[in-house]
Order: sequence, then C-alpha cells, then structure tokens
Amino acid sequence: MANIRLNILPISESDFSFKVFRKLKQEEDTKEDDIYFYHLPENSDLTKRKGYWVSFLPREGFEEFENHSFYAIGLTKRFLTEQLLNTLTIKGCPFPYNVYRRFTEEKIEFTIHEFVKGKQIIYLSPFYFEEQKRFGFIIDFRFSRNKELQFDKEVQILSLSLDSQGRSNKNYYSDKFRLIQSFLDKVYSNIQIIREGENNLLHIERELIETPVFQLNKKEYIFSNKSTANSQFQGITFPGFEQMFGVVLNTSNVKQIKIEGFSNEQLLSIVDKVKTYQETEPNKKVIGIYIEDYATDTEDIVASNHYYFMKYNFIKNNLPLQVVNYRKLSEKNSLKWSTSNVALAMFAKMGGIPWVVKPSNNNCLILGVGSSHKRNEETGEITKYFAYTVCLDSSGLYKTLEVLADETSETNYLQKLKSNLIKLLKDSRMSDYKTCVLHLPFKIKQNEISAISEAIKQIDDIEFVAIKVNLDNKYFGYSFHNTFVPYESSFVKLSRNEYLVWFEGLLYGKEVVDKRLANPVHIQFLNLGNQKGFDERKYLQDVLNLSGANWRGFNAKSIPISIYYSQIIAKYSEAFEKIDGYEENSISNDKPWFL
Repeated sequence: MANIRLNILPISESDFSFKVFRKLKQEEDTKEDDIYFYHLPENSDLTKRKGYWVSFLPREGFEEFENHSFYAIGLTKRFLTEQLLNTLTIKGCPFPYNVYRRFTEEKIEFTIHEFVKGKQIIYLSPFYFEEQKRFGFIIDFRFSRNKELQFDKEVQILSLSLDSQGRSNKNYYSDKFRLIQSFLDKVYSNIQIIREGENNLLHIERELIETPVFQLNKKEYIFSNKSTANSQFQGITFPGFEQMFGVVLNTSNVKQIKIEGFSNEQLLSIVDKVKTYQETEPNKKVIGIYIEDYATDTEDIVASNHYYFMKYNFIKNNLPLQVVNYRKLSEKNSLKWSTSNVALAMFAKMGGIPWVVKPSNNNCLILGVGSSHKRNEETGEITKYFAYTVCLDSSGLYKTLEVLADETSETNYLQKLKSNLIKLLKDSRMSDYKTCVLHLPFKIKQNEISAISEAIKQIDDIEFVAIKVNLDNKYFGYSFHNTFVPYESSFVKLSRNEYLVWFEGLLYGKEVVDKRLANPVHIQFLNLGNQKGFDERKYLQDVLNLSGANWRGFNAKSIPISIYYSQIIAKYSEAFEKIDGYEENSISNDKPWFL
C-alpha cells in the first residue's frame, strides 16, 4: 500500500511530560493574561478531572503540576509552541517571524520572501495527529497580500495559483514542496531540538510524516440514454444546442426585448413581457437571455446591480434567466469554451437533466445546509440571520432550494431553523428516502449545529448522517510521484471521524498535470445521532461523486455541489439583500436558477 506525506513535521517523542503551574478555577474567577483553562486530572486517578487555570510560569496561588502529554491535547500543543518560540529566541532564525493567535489556534509565521504586493510565508502550527497518536507541527505555505493593493495576476503568481507566465500553475504541488524544503534547509538545524535536558529531549523530525493512502472509486456519470462514463466529456460531446438538447433556436421562437433604460420600472417591464410570453404559451418553456456589455476584467458594480435586480425578479416570477457577457463571448478563445457551458446552464434551468452520478447510497437525500448572515458594517454585529438548504439526492439530482430561517434575533433564528427543518423532513416529497445526509459547511456555528441536531432527533423514520465539509483547510499532502500529486479519489484517515480526500489529482494511465489542481478536502463526520457501525467510506464516496454533478459547466469546479451551490446562493442572497422589497422566501425554487 502506498503512502502520502502529510504536511506535518512530527515530534519524535509522543509520550512525555512537562511542568506547568495550576490553580483550581473558582466561579468568581476572571481570565487573566497568559493563563489558560484546561480540565486536568485531580490526582493519580485520571478519570477524575476538574477545571484548572494553567500557567507555564510560577504565579501566586498556583501549584506546580507534572502534566503528561496526553492529559490535555490542547495544553500540550500550546506547550510545543512555547518550546519552539523559546528555541528560536535562543538559537536565532534566518527569517523574520511573528506569532499569530486566534482563539485556540496558534501559528508561528516566517516571512521567506517579501514583495510590494505582500509576503510569502511558511508557517508552523502545533498539531496532534490522532490516527498515529503523534504530536508535531503543521507546516505549510501561504501568501499574505498587502491589503492596500489590488488583487491581481501578480498576486496569483506569488501565491502559486498561476505560474510565472500567468497561466494555471500545473506545478502547484511541487512548487509548494520546494519552498517548504528550502525553508527547512535553512532553519531545521535551529529547531531540531526544542527541549534539552537529561531524559527530556524533544526532537522535530526533518521529513514529513507518512500515512497510508486509500482509494475511493472513480466518479461514474450516467446519461439520458443510460450510458455511463468516467467523465462528462466521454459521455457528452457538444455538437450544438439544437442537436444536443433538442431545442430549436431560430427567428420563430427567439424574441428580442430591447432594454430602453436601466431604471427599476424599465427593467420590471421586461420581466412582465417575459412573464406574458410564458403565460400565453404555458406548454412551452421560456427562458430569458440577458446580454450584458461591460469589461469582464473590471468590476462594474452598476452593471452587476442591474443583473441582480433582473435575476431576483425573474426568480420571483418562477422564470429562468441566463446572463451572457457580450464581450466575453466575442473573444475567440472564450467562445469555444463558453458556448457549451452557457447551453448546459440554460438546459438545466429549464428543467433538463444533463447527467447524474452513480450513487453509493440509494434512496438517500442530501441536504446542503448554508447560511448568509447580514452584519452591521460598523459594529460587526449580526443584524439578520438567514439559512437555507439545497436539496439533492445522492445521484446529484437537484430537487429544490428551501429557506429554513430568516430572522433578526438569534433565538428566533435557531428556533425557526429547527422547526422548518423538521417540517421539510416530514414533507411528503421526502417520504421515499431511507437515509438523510446533512452536508454542513465548515463555517457553520456550533449553536446552529445544535439546533439541527435537535431537529433530526425528532424524526424517527429516517437514518441521519451529518458531515462537515471544509474546502479551505490546513491540511495538504504529497505523493511520491515525480509531480508530488496524489491520485484523484485518494483519501487518508486523520482521526476516528476525520478524513482528507483528493477530489482532483493524477489519473491512472494519464499521470500528467495540465492545470493547477485543487487542495484536498477535509471531511468530518459529526455525531448527531448517527447509527452505530455505519460504513463511512460509502458516504465519502457520495461526497466525491457530488463533485461531478456540477451543472455550471463541463469544466466546472470539482467541489461537492451540496457545498458549492450553497456558496453561490450565499453570494446571490447577499446581493439580493440590497434590492428594495426583497423577500427571502421567493428564492425557494425547484429549478437551479443559480447556475
């Protein structure tokens, strides 16, 4: 079985102890600087624990305590950071560095190169690798952009998204690996030993930790003629809109509506005309094609506002709308790629099913839960709480979008979230499903998860599995292939309920990289009433499969649509919020209007 090198520098010693100072927490105590709260064993009986304030330095009223590395994982991670910082202070470092702390997260960031646009950074962050029961440091690269300067191509080059020629960086994996190794070449001798003393040495190892890699099945696509293939391109070619989708485009069924002006009244009159066309011929499907004309490389707020206004009012009247950028389609290279994608989106918005994926779990409902909260720009306080769900089945077939809650107070929001989720799950449309899998974004709050948990406990005729999907995570991995890229569908186990999955990667028999491949996805199973002994691999397979059910384009992002569609809807709802008279429930629709 092959291994993958995770971006973790392990500590050689896992079973160790260290001295701290602690004081039993009292109800009236307040948090002080440089002290931390942990539950620790009261005495030699490790099962009896109490809450203590902990300091790494002697303090009045604190007693000395010999803490074992496994008593409190968070405390040990914080100790490792302290030891590394002490070592850097004593032995020095060839790079400038600073400490980043946010809640329980700690990083030591080293600036390896500095530019006008920002800094290239390698960071070390303490970590416990549960699967191997080893401590260590996450090591990774990131680019910190100068916030006063615009995000542009140069920033993408410096962040390794693009190569030096401004093209998609097919060497993304090897470039990251090279920068990390170059950093270690210069720094490792200074940080190899982070604690000295008789029988108390702590070593950071030089090589990234290795862990076994497993394989999920390839995504399998199913098309209208029941044929199957391992990619959309093998199953579908694009001979033209009429040949492919059976929709004739000519002067008899294409009508032009001139945009006389961009006031709300003038734009609403266009919506009314399209609505009249649909009502006049109810047996035909009508779709609006909004042709806009502004430079695609600049952010034209006014043009965007016109589009969002049109989009919202089309949705409100249950009419599909497809935007086409005139300048973009006029470019020779863009036209050949964009035409088929525009046609695909139009077909799906009119109720067509381009393809589905072969599911791992049958009779399985997928709910991608998302939220889009509105904040006061000055105070940062949340003024509006909004949650929705994208309903799919495990084949990637889009069912509907439902608003779960729209409230101005958190209490009411959580109550509505719970009650409307129960109402949805008890709806007759969901009666055929034996299993419901919740796909939750990483940013969802714990109180929202608790409300969802309370809801599903009240449904007793369906099995539930809850999965948290984090696209932007701290984990990375390198294969032993000369590209350093793992194979697509590879996964590794991080802990009893956490996995790292490569939705993009090398293809067997085609070990060539021709574009920048995405980071692996972190997937965590949450214990919200899951049945015992269920096969987690089958649910990982369905998350992977849903990354192939994306109807936004033939070359669309390889992200599970349960999460990706939710991200898109959040952006739309944020823009719709600015429209006078916006009603959140109006975006509930059984057509994928957001494509």
